[in-house]
Amino acid sequence: MKLQLIKIRDALADSFWFLPALMTLAAVGAALVSVALDHTIGDDWVHDMGWIWSGGAQGARRVLSVIAGSVMTVVSIVFSLTVTTLAQTSSHFGPRVLRNFTSDRRAQFTLGTFIATFIYALLVLRTVRSAEESIFVPYLSVNIGMLLALTPLAVLIFFIHHISQSIHAENLIADVGEGFQKSLPVLFPEHIGQPQSDVMNPRLQPEENQWQTAHIVTSSANGYLQAVDDELLMRLAVQHDLIVKLETRPGAFVTQSEPLLRVLPPSHINHGLETDLRNCFSQGRRRSPHQDAMLMVQQLVEIALHALSPGINEPFTALVSVSTG
Repeated sequence: MKLQLIKIRDALADSFWFLPALMTLAAVGAALVSVALDHTIGDDWVHDMGWIWSGGAQGARRVLSVIAGSVMTVVSIVFSLTVTTLAQTSSHFGPRVLRNFTSDRRAQFTLGTFIATFIYALLVLRTVRSAEESIFVPYLSVNIGMLLALTPLAVLIFFIHHISQSIHAENLIADVGEGFQKSLPVLFPEHIGQPQSDVMNPRLQPEENQWQTAHIVTSSANGYLQAVDDELLMRLAVQHDLIVKLETRPGAFVTQSEPLLRVLPPSHINHGLETDLRNCFSQGRRRSPHQDAMLMVQQLVEIALHALSPGINEPFTALVSVSTG
């Protein structure tokens, strides 16, 4: 369960659609609530305020149509900027750093702002009625939509500034180096477990020839080893009086039937326990930085190698990568 939650968390963090989808759902809820409030409070309050919009049904349609149309036009610009940035980043710094952009919350927030504004305007637009027997103009919702229309403009300016800063080599390398430094205390804490006694049980120190007869737990699929549930693995070892030896580390590509770990004594292993031990490992198509500190290091190496290639030839970027690593 722990590995599944980590895998879902990484998938959502790397996805470019998750935050925009949440903001879109929030816009749907806001549209429904604001229209319901319009039905409740009526339109008498509009005539007492001269500084807000108070036009008729045709005017409301025009305002909401302009908001929806202009927002979708800006969305195409945002997508163009994003795709251009991703292509330039991949060619200059390597494909591995694309994860830093797809998981960028500021870029996701920008896209979500435009889509949420468009959905809000569209949902409010469908409620405007101009028939003589049932005229309904959601004044509150239309005025909220006009305020929301100002938000994408500010977000667009912010996004252009953010994109121009994020493609700088210094900022990109600094982000990768910062992620690497943050991962080290988690993967390699200064203190863990209890101090061992001076005289260890010889049984806990199997000789090399004993490992040759150990039971081997193999991989059931092809893919990168993304994480190991060390707590569950330790609990199983204690409960069943086992000694386990990991044969690979997170970040390595493991093929089907390749050894994951060796277990002593082999007589304690049954089919159910072997399945539980195999479930301590999580595999996927891509490497994950959760337990793979070398992924960040290899990103820095890749940036430096691309910078030294004849097509780019930027020694200063290579020096920054070396100094950061």
